Amino acid sequence: MVQLAGHTAGPLRLILDWAEEQFRQLGRPDPPCQAGLGWIGTSAGWGASQHRRGELWEADMTDDDTRRVIERFHEAFNEHDVPALEGLISEDCMFEDTSPPDGVRHVGRRAVADAWRQFFVASPDAEFEVEEVVTAGDRAVVRWLYRWTDGHVRGVDLMRVRGGLVTESIAYVKG
Repeated sequence: MVQLAGHTAGPLRLILDWAEEQFRQLGRPDPPCQAGLGWIGTSAGWGASQHRRGELWEADMTDDDTRRVIERFHEAFNEHDVPALEGLISEDCMFEDTSPPDGVRHVGRRAVADAWRQFFVASPDAEFEVEEVVTAGDRAVVRWLYRWTDGHVRGVDLMRVRGGLVTESIAYVKG
């Protein structure tokens, strides 16, 4: 464990804090699927009510709510069940895959589902083992091991859940 800003944090908590700080420093606008949602949060920067320009947005998911959605999502993913996955993502969902150099961004339920269909056809033996999930309100970091017929790779997904649906998934891979 690492001591950070007066609290003890594990490595994935540090990633969450680092990622948020990067968005702030870059002045990066909100991704399309977060239209209007700010990055205002708790002292760690994640998980408080979202306000922007005086408007109140949907209340945050609890850590347990987010974890349940993420678990259902990964069960459907490992079953290669695209219809079930479509039921677990928002209409405006954004998925960024691990294609080099910066990943390909897929926006919208149909585009995301089509990307997964293509992936499952190209990788019929694909299986993701979730090694760790860290949730902070409506956000999650998922550390995974992806196996195929003759190999494996490890990676991390930065995910966001809103209203019980995955709205964002940005994938990173080692290697």
